[in-house]
Amino acid sequence: MITVKNLTKRFDDKKVIDNLSMELKEGSLTTIMGTSGCGKTTFAMLLLGLMKPDSGTIEGLHGKRIAAVFQEDRLIEHLSAIENVKLVIDGKPDEEEIRRHLADVGLEGILAEKPTAQLSGGQKRRVAIVRAMMAKSDFICLDEPFKGLDKETKGKVMEYVKKNINGKTVLLITHDIEEHKFFEGDFGGTLPGPVCEIYPF
Repeated sequence: MITVKNLTKRFDDKKVIDNLSMELKEGSLTTIMGTSGCGKTTFAMLLLGLMKPDSGTIEGLHGKRIAAVFQEDRLIEHLSAIENVKLVIDGKPDEEEIRRHLADVGLEGILAEKPTAQLSGGQKRRVAIVRAMMAKSDFICLDEPFKGLDKETKGKVMEYVKKNINGKTVLLITHDIEEHKFFEGDFGGTLPGPVCEIYPF
């Protein structure tokens, strides 16, 4: 279990996260929803250790293997989709398995093989998602992972994510209520900030 206690983060005089306490249950998917500026991404950065809180603690992540999809795809663009995914695979990568995962999100053949610099924004997003889902991890943070995908592709990729969670603890950050409904979360509380809510699954 990941336990957040009295977490506060300020930028100058503005409190973005204000005395937040919550739990992310082991093996659960929790959705955080809200408008821009309510602190969703800041909360993710604090969980990932990429920002330091002004006060409060986060417990339960020490020694955990973490994977993430950021709002920026953060690929190595001179490498192919296959090569980007291989970077997170323990031991000898199974290229056929990687190809199957990429095909599940519509990246087959040449799309899996050419440098990711030559892919569209939506295609890069799918590579980033496959890379996170194939990483050997205990906790996955998905920050607006389906941003920029058309409706048909988004549905396929959401199915892929749901199928490959495999009991991991997942934090999904989104502004889209339909994404929350797809993952079947129930209302669980309120994150300080305008229209920002937490839904555990």
